[in-house]
Amino acid sequence: MITADTLSRMTTFSAEGLTALIRKAGYKKDSFKEAQFLGITNGGQYCYKVLYFDGFMGEDAWTKVFVTHDQFEQTTVADY
Repeated sequence: MITADTLSRMTTFSAEGLTALIRKAGYKKDSFKEAQFLGITNGGQYCYKVLYFDGFMGEDAWTKVFVTHDQFEQTTVADY
């Protein structure tokens, strides 16, 4: 069961919070300017729309970040 506290925490990450998670995943230079929670995927991941600076294109761009919470290990990871 997903508790109300977990649901609240997992659906309210800020751009800074998602940046911290993505850096833990190995994306050391990536960062996000804005974040918006979109929903929960069929696989149970929390999906966010994030704004970042795309150095290749030289402009801001949107992408999605997927956050996974392991309730047994009490770990949270992100990837995109």
